Amino acid sequence: MLKAIFQKKWVIITFIITFITLLFSIFNTFSVFALTLKEAKKIALENNYELKAVKAALETSNWDVKKSIWSVLPSATASGSYSYYTPSIPSTFLLQNKRNSISASITVTQPIYNGGKGIIGIKTSKESATMSRYNLQMQILNTIYQTEEKYMAVLENKRLLDISIKDLELSKENLSSAEIKFSSGTISKAELLNFQSQVSSKEVSYIQAKNRYELAILDLANFLSLNPNNLGEIEDLDLATIKLYKKIIEKADIKELETIVKKAVDIGLKNNPTILIAESNVKIQNLSLAVAKQAFLPSINLSFTNSWDKDNTDNNYSYQGIITLSGSVPLFPIINNYDNLKKNQEMLNQSKNSYEATKNNIILSIKNSLYNFIAAARSIDSSQKSLSYIEESYRQTKVRFDQNLISSSDLLNAEILLNNARIQYTDSLYNFMRNKSVCMNVLGITDENKFFSIFNIKDE
Repeated sequence: MLKAIFQKKWVIITFIITFITLLFSIFNTFSVFALTLKEAKKIALENNYELKAVKAALETSNWDVKKSIWSVLPSATASGSYSYYTPSIPSTFLLQNKRNSISASITVTQPIYNGGKGIIGIKTSKESATMSRYNLQMQILNTIYQTEEKYMAVLENKRLLDISIKDLELSKENLSSAEIKFSSGTISKAELLNFQSQVSSKEVSYIQAKNRYELAILDLANFLSLNPNNLGEIEDLDLATIKLYKKIIEKADIKELETIVKKAVDIGLKNNPTILIAESNVKIQNLSLAVAKQAFLPSINLSFTNSWDKDNTDNNYSYQGIITLSGSVPLFPIINNYDNLKKNQEMLNQSKNSYEATKNNIILSIKNSLYNFIAAARSIDSSQKSLSYIEESYRQTKVRFDQNLISSSDLLNAEILLNNARIQYTDSLYNFMRNKSVCMNVLGITDENKFFSIFNIKDE
């Protein structure tokens, strides 16, 4: 009886454990998702800690703008006091002594003229907030660029891993053919060893390719703050974008190249956050110089004070209103103000020179990235043709080897050439996309249609 009860309980426990395991399995299945580049960018923009820090800095700058506006408005202060006298103060004219007193006052102060420091302060804080927005724009661009770079690294290493697998399988097939030929006495032992060595070398290459692919996944997952086990399949890039390389080659001829470069430079100078920050810095230094000049001018303030007083001998509060117009003129040490003025003049010159240097560097970067992008487009065309020729050459070489018309070294060399051509073609595809990301980052844009409009074509 007890044995039957125990067996029944054990069956129930086993069923519960199996059911829970099944639930976890289903949960893990649904938690794994296919990641697209668009989703990866969205996740990166939501989870990137550096981006969050820049957003917080922007909020601080916005509050500084409000603070600077409040500084030019009237300021008001209220004060009050209660005094108790021990011993009480004798009163000559009254029968009772003065034991306590109560006083209160309200003062309102309005700056009339302070050399424009208030207005300049508002302009400076607004320009600082603008600079913070440019910093945010820069961080967004960098986050998108890094996401694309890491995402493409995963895809490229995945394709290289597939190439490594194909190459290993091909080497094994050739080794099998070589073993048959060795058995029939067609090839020597040394030639067979070359085929075996080739397979061993390809196995090492496969292990290395797999390791690089797994590291690329870890790098992307870490950047996105995700569990690498939940990434699932990484969706490949849209081939429609890559296929635009032919149109780019057609458009980027000698006649139109100058127009394309001019369009790109115009877009970059308007959108690149680095040069916009340098421009804002010049404006801020101009405002700082204006403040330094105002230090030599007088300041005028108007204040109005209402005060009320009462002690225990009074039935009503006594009231008094005071209007004060005050002015001040800086006299000594005037050398400090002059020193501050000269420093701000030099800082302004420094910021202007820095702006011009930044502008020249940005223009050079735009041209370099654009030329590299066009060269990458041409590389796709060349590497694709090369791969096609080498594939056909390998097929013919394999047939001739099977017919004992060529040596084993010819087949092994053809095999190496085929693998290198596949790698070169893959590298050209992703190099094209990487250069596109670099161009868009330098131009300060995120819209691909706007980028391809430089070439008068659309990303279909």
